[in-house]
Amino acid sequence: MKKLYWVLLATASAGAAALRFWQMRSGFDALGLPVSRHPAALSLLVLLLAASAAFIGFSVSLRRSRIDEDREITAYFPGGNTCSAALGIGGAFLLAASAAFSLLGYRASLMETLLPIFLLASAAAALRAVFLLFRAEKPDGTLMLFSVSYLALHLIFLYRKGASDPVLGHYVIALLAVAALAAALLEAAAFAFRNGSPCLFLLAGSLAAVLSFAAAAELRSLAQTLFFAGFALVDLSFLSGASLPAVQAK
Repeated sequence: MKKLYWVLLATASAGAAALRFWQMRSGFDALGLPVSRHPAALSLLVLLLAASAAFIGFSVSLRRSRIDEDREITAYFPGGNTCSAALGIGGAFLLAASAAFSLLGYRASLMETLLPIFLLASAAAALRAVFLLFRAEKPDGTLMLFSVSYLALHLIFLYRKGASDPVLGHYVIALLAVAALAAALLEAAAFAFRNGSPCLFLLAGSLAAVLSFAAAAELRSLAQTLFFAGFALVDLSFLSGASLPAVQAK
C-alpha cells in the first residue's frame, strides 16, 4: 500500500490513543461527568472525523479502480507477507491472553463466563485463517465468520453493560471499536464467499484499527486492553496482507 496510507493510519491510531488516554485521565470530574469543552474530547472528535474523511477518500479511489470483485480470496490475499503473519499471530496470542485474564477475574453472570471461552475459540479461528492466507490457501468462510459472531455478541454485552451508565463518553469509543471490528472482519470473511467489497473492507478496517487503539488506551483493565490491542493487530494483519491496487506502492 502507499506509504501515505500507512503514515495516515499510524498517525491517526497513535493520536486517537493518546487523546483517549488524556480524556480518560482528566476529561471527567470526580462524579464521572464529562468536563465541558475539554481539549482532549474535542481534539479526538476532530481527529476521528478527519481520519474518516481521509479513509473514505482512499476507499473512493479504490472504487474507481474498477476491481473485479468476483474473485477468489487468494487473489486479494496472495500470501507470503511475513509482516501480516506476524501481526496476526501476535494479535491471536493477545486475544488468548485477554480471555485467560477474563476467566481469572470475577464474573457476575454466565455471559461473562462464556464470552472469554468464545474469545479463545475466536483467537484460534483467526490464527488458522492467518496461517492459511499466508500460505495463499483459501480459508473456510465459516471459520472467518467465527470472530464476527463473537464480536456481535460482545457488542450486545457491552451495550447492555453500559446502558446503566448515563455518561455515553465512558463507553462510546469501545462500542464504536467493536462495531467497526465486526464490520471489518465481516468484509474480510466475505472474500472467502467471493462477495467481498475491497472499498468497504479498506474503510471498515482502517476505522477499526484507529478506534481499537483508542479503546485499548483507556486502560480500564488488562483484559480489555489486551482484547482491543489483539483485535487491532488481527485487523492490521488482514489489511497489510491484502492486495488492493488503488493503495499499493508503485
